[in-house]
Amino acid sequence: MANMSQLPISIGSDKEGNFTYAMQLLSSSVLPFVLHSTIELDVFEILAKANDTQLSSSQIVSKMACNNPIDAANMLDRMLYVLATYSLLTCSINNNNNGLYGLSPVGKMFVSDNEDGASLGPLLALLQHKVSINTCQCVKLLKNCYKATPAENGKVIVVEAILPVKPDHIHSSVVISQFDLIMLAQTPGGKERSQHEFRSLATEAGFNGINFICRVSNFWVMEFHK
Repeated sequence: MANMSQLPISIGSDKEGNFTYAMQLLSSSVLPFVLHSTIELDVFEILAKANDTQLSSSQIVSKMACNNPIDAANMLDRMLYVLATYSLLTCSINNNNNGLYGLSPVGKMFVSDNEDGASLGPLLALLQHKVSINTCQCVKLLKNCYKATPAENGKVIVVEAILPVKPDHIHSSVVISQFDLIMLAQTPGGKERSQHEFRSLATEAGFNGINFICRVSNFWVMEFHK
């Protein structure tokens, strides 16, 4: 009889796969909770200090201040399992059938001292706070920028996400649409904008034009010209 690791990931018809994906979406709120908790517990930092050595949940808990390490290790292992399914962590199984975890390339982005110089962890906390501004506030801010910009060859460089006009399935579009809904829920009038909406915003603030220079990951570098 085959063990679970030998079973194919996708079994059956497309209908079964669609149902499984729908069930994943229903429980998708779990990931932000787990990610936030493990960041607060410094799990990513602990794994980073282990370099390329994978650690068990018990070994990770031993580096924390904990009154009940056995229960804590069991709970943490279940959280690490979830992160591994999202490719935030690597995982191997030792001879005792215990999981050993390490940082994946994606997981390294949540370490404070990574090769890019900053962790994405604080952004997760930032998204939970009501810091977004509405269109009127954006225009007011940009008008102040316009006044401070030199008349000759003056420009303001803006780095922002741009919401595609038509929904698609690529990761960057999914991320931006989710950010848009976070703004909708937390700030009246807060939103992610399309290219057309950025042009309108720049024009309303007094700028003569806008150039979309390049895209870096989920963000566009734009120039607002005076």
